[in-house]
Amino acid sequence: MRLTMECFCWFLDFAAWNIDKRDDRLR
Repeated sequence: MRLTMECFCWFLDFAAWNIDKRDDRLR
């Protein structure tokens, strides 16, 4: 379970980073 949570947290960080990059391109 702990490993799954770590992967989930990493996925959220990765998704947030992608959203930031996409916003930079739209501006």
